[in-house]
Amino acid sequence: MVATDLTAPAGAPRGAGLPVIGGGGDASGLADMLQQFIEQTVADSPRKLQRARALRGRALFCSAEDERVRVCIDFAGDHIEVRDVLDELTQVPTVTADFLTVAHLTSGHESPFALLARRKLKARCSAGQALFLLRMLRFLQLESEARRTEWLQRICWAALALGAAGVAAWYVS
Repeated sequence: MVATDLTAPAGAPRGAGLPVIGGGGDASGLADMLQQFIEQTVADSPRKLQRARALRGRALFCSAEDERVRVCIDFAGDHIEVRDVLDELTQVPTVTADFLTVAHLTSGHESPFALLARRKLKARCSAGQALFLLRMLRFLQLESEARRTEWLQRICWAALALGAAGVAAWYVS
């Protein structure tokens, strides 16, 4: 289990309030990669730190190569917990990708939205969880990539809005 503390004071040197590792030697490669990426993202960007504090919820990252490798990321506002999970988590937004795709995402070579569009990254969630999932993917996107794929994000938001309108219209009728 790895937790990243988001309570470091503004202007604190890099490394202040960073992860507290419990059982870090037992963590999977996927958990380590996601933890390091989140830690660096929060440390390097005050905007990302603010977004991380605003996120509340949990998501599951699953390995496409090995179904036993599942990592839960829990955004609690004052900390982010990244941990391997053995049991099935239900009713949790799920992102599935192969190891190389996650490596491209965490290195900043690929945007999560571009990976979704190319079906390299697969996301599954309920209608009520879609907003959290989109906000979490936006948090995971590097700021330089965010500028390049802003149009794709707008398409995702428009599709979400159209889907919600369609569901509401169907539900009302």
